[in-house]
Amino acid sequence: MSKNKKEKNNFSEEKIVFKNGSGRNYSFLLPGLLKGIHIPQVLPADMLKGIGILFSVFLLIAAMFSFSNRLYNYAFWLFIIPVLILLIFFTPKNLANADKQEKLLNFTVTVGSRLFLILKMAIALCLTLLGQYFLFKGNISFSLLSYAGALVQLGFIFEISNYNNDNAVAERFSETKREFAYGIKEYLLWGGVLFSLLGSLFSAISDNAGLTLIYFILTVFFMSFLYVKKDDVKIPVLGGITKVDWLIAAVLFFLALILRLYNILDVPPGFSKDELNAFSLFEQAKKNVPLPMYIESLGAATLGAVFIGKLGTLFGLDMFTVRFFHAAASSFNVVFIFLLGRELFGRRTGVIAGLILALISQHLIFSSKLESMNLTMLAVTVSFFFYFAALRNANKFFMVVSGIFLGFGIYLYTPGRVAPVILVLYWIILFILNLKVKGKKDFLIFSVIMVFAALIVFAPMLDYVMKNTGTYFKRASSFNILPLLFSKDMGSAVVLWVHQFGILFRLFFSEGCANGVHNFPGRAAFDYLTGFFFLGGLGYMIYYWKSRNNLFVLLWFTVGMGIAIISFGADLYPARIILAIPAVALIAAVGLDKLTSVLQGIKIKKYSAALPVIIILLAFIAVLNMNRFFVIYPQDASVRFMYGASAVEIRKLAEKHKNSNVFCSRYFYDTNRIESQLSMHLDYLKMKYSFIDVSDADLSAYYNAEGKDVLIVTEGVYTFSRDYFLRYYPNAKVYYIYDNIDYLFSGIRFLTDAYGWKNPGVVTSFIKERYFVNNAFDHSVPQVKAVVVYIPNSDILALHGFNVDFKGNKGEKINKKLSANMLAPEAAMTSAVISTLIEIPDYAKYDFYVEGCKSYTAVIDGKSASSAEMLYKGLHILKLEISGIQNLGAVIKWRKNGVRWEEIPVKYFIDSTNISGLMASYYADSRKVYQQLEPLMQYSNYFYSPRMGVNLAKGNAGVVYKGRLLVTKQDKYSIIFENTSGGDVYVDGVKISGLDRDGRIKTSEVVLDYGWHDIEIKTYIGHSNSVNRLLWKRNEESVYRHVLSGNLKP
Repeated sequence: MSKNKKEKNNFSEEKIVFKNGSGRNYSFLLPGLLKGIHIPQVLPADMLKGIGILFSVFLLIAAMFSFSNRLYNYAFWLFIIPVLILLIFFTPKNLANADKQEKLLNFTVTVGSRLFLILKMAIALCLTLLGQYFLFKGNISFSLLSYAGALVQLGFIFEISNYNNDNAVAERFSETKREFAYGIKEYLLWGGVLFSLLGSLFSAISDNAGLTLIYFILTVFFMSFLYVKKDDVKIPVLGGITKVDWLIAAVLFFLALILRLYNILDVPPGFSKDELNAFSLFEQAKKNVPLPMYIESLGAATLGAVFIGKLGTLFGLDMFTVRFFHAAASSFNVVFIFLLGRELFGRRTGVIAGLILALISQHLIFSSKLESMNLTMLAVTVSFFFYFAALRNANKFFMVVSGIFLGFGIYLYTPGRVAPVILVLYWIILFILNLKVKGKKDFLIFSVIMVFAALIVFAPMLDYVMKNTGTYFKRASSFNILPLLFSKDMGSAVVLWVHQFGILFRLFFSEGCANGVHNFPGRAAFDYLTGFFFLGGLGYMIYYWKSRNNLFVLLWFTVGMGIAIISFGADLYPARIILAIPAVALIAAVGLDKLTSVLQGIKIKKYSAALPVIIILLAFIAVLNMNRFFVIYPQDASVRFMYGASAVEIRKLAEKHKNSNVFCSRYFYDTNRIESQLSMHLDYLKMKYSFIDVSDADLSAYYNAEGKDVLIVTEGVYTFSRDYFLRYYPNAKVYYIYDNIDYLFSGIRFLTDAYGWKNPGVVTSFIKERYFVNNAFDHSVPQVKAVVVYIPNSDILALHGFNVDFKGNKGEKINKKLSANMLAPEAAMTSAVISTLIEIPDYAKYDFYVEGCKSYTAVIDGKSASSAEMLYKGLHILKLEISGIQNLGAVIKWRKNGVRWEEIPVKYFIDSTNISGLMASYYADSRKVYQQLEPLMQYSNYFYSPRMGVNLAKGNAGVVYKGRLLVTKQDKYSIIFENTSGGDVYVDGVKISGLDRDGRIKTSEVVLDYGWHDIEIKTYIGHSNSVNRLLWKRNEESVYRHVLSGNLKP
């Protein structure tokens, strides 16, 4: 503004234009803000830009908090292009020339008009508070408009220029008009912009996410043609970045992406439990299921999950795409750490930092995670880069962008919440160090632009935080040890903090925590080279801590690590340190750069020796970390256990037998188990699968006439079911999946040292403690994680159907195998005898009938089947004698509970003589409610039909098993039945085991001769997800083994 005080205070006589560096007129955006402002004619193009900005920001803010609003599900796409939209709609001006840029860094320059800046930020604050008020009142529309207006106020902070006469204004307007002299082409493009923006809105309302994004992309495409570049138009320059820098950034990005995509489905070997929870949120977001803004159990907002879910809408959502999205975010993090390192320390240090972050195994581990860790690191790094770029260029637009990404970072993974603390501490220390330097207020005002932008982005969450303060901070406060410093036990708190620091250095240089999800268990997070350069860089930065850049990186690292240091627990949980990982790369890069700078003066054929040494050292770091991440890490026992590596092995088996229907035990259906990830692997293979109870022995379930083989996937409790399957399917193959932890049960010391753990006992105890929780293992081989049975289709077709002996009037006979329920007369033979097994699918009354013959007799289990009889679920012996088969053939039918006659599907006819197992009768209040054959006496209780029905019956749900036990060698035997309720075992009428009064199993040995013996077990139904086991051992055996199916008959 003019320095003349009279003009300054006489707004009515002033002709003021709000403009940016290109001379474009923006006064229409501030009507009535200052009395007497001259408002010249506004061009249509500028009006459209203003409308576009308001519309885009409206959608952006709607996406940020309308979690119950349908528009949110699609407007969310603007989260990925807000910066691009702002770049397109206006070109901000660099407020200071090259001379003033240096002064700004030293707090000695006035940025534009201080009064005007303060006024704009005051308006933004008022609008934000107004938006919060409307949000509390439930008025969504006014709240959105308020937030949008606040963001617009920050986006349009322009320099004020005075013109003392109308001619100057007219001249300036004339220049602007010439710059935007659009023709037919330009107006058609503007029509395309309007069309695409409106199309995006209608697509969002119509629940079409993909089309919404396409319209957004079209908007960007049309706007790119309308971006008129003139010599006097100053487009923001990112800290003077050159084409060489962009080339380096591209190389770093693709290098990082290639490393992160290599073997992406097998490293890490599966998915952790938290990742399964995250994937569930992705699926819900993809299906447009409204998600809460914050999930207490996860301790995080759902913003990142919704972002990935919406990407899945376009590109598909499976185990590959979700890891690809996070690998890409991690690779962009590498790019921005290079740009930030270049901004702070120069190009060479930036390149080294980018390479170290791309290579170190700890970042590679985080890169594959499905939680919002990568997005948090990326958002915070981008925010810091634009902050320093804004300072270098005195560019308000960059400052707004920095605030936007800082706001996003706070939304994501929990450590992101403390990112603002880094900046606050940085500003405080800078002000203390520069107490006598002028211009601090102007610097603060300039930086507050970022604070306001971050607050506006985060404002919707503030509503939740204010209403649910306890919930929002519950996760953080439950682990916080800071309050101990203000308690009577301060001495213990100090000791605890010192211990936490010790854990910190053990994590980096000695051993990580036993949990292999987020680090190398029992190993150092750093390879020795990276650790050495990190210490060197840390020492250098501490020594020169008064340097602004060193100070900032030190604060970044300290605050990032502080989250973990102030947390309870013997383990420094690595997920809490993600905020510090990019700072670690910068510190190590500075260390490597400074330590090799001593070689700068040494010349080898006119070239400095420093560069080849740096290249060689980085190559060593690459080799060390590639071996650590791709070889050692996926083979580590704790890693494989915590990631559910058995699912990966099952997927590899399934890939070998892709022409198969997959039947998974319901053990893999339980989402509380890490093994439930199996469905993700099978979805990726696009294989048909279902969940069954293997112990029910529904052989009919495996039948198909489409030529499909069968894969049966079960948990370790079915380790010894091989003999059962081979009796029915002689060509079946049984695979055993080990979880690489067999040494835990061997007791051999050298095996526990195999993975290079610093303290093998600690990691071993951790795995054992968690492993035995689910109880889904067999006592004889607890290390077996899963059993996979492959059954070829030829065996399936051979098993189903029945043999028929056709008879003629003259005594001639023909035996024929039928694979369909149709008995056509064979030549002149119209009589037939059938003896087969039939599978009864449910406990109910059945009677049988043969249609298409003169007469028949039906006998099942030695009883007439012509009248309704209660039949147990399972295999029965069916005999039919049929006479007078008609020319059209005869069909065997059954009727369940007297409802209607139905043709028996061929899948229920079993061409075998094998019946094994014990008869189980289920009782409720002493009344039998269900009966079925249990062929496997080692099985899991999942509580579904029939066991669910029994469990829900009134009274005590008891079960009695009866049958015969085959003893193959005369000896003394101990026999027990294990489940959560225990069981009394009787052999030949004599009780030989059961629970005593203290709930302990009491056994007595009994001499059993070779042959079959009666056995009876009386017990109650086990608890949900418990395991039933019938176990025995001979006198000389020390370990119980389970009774095989072939040793039992009903």
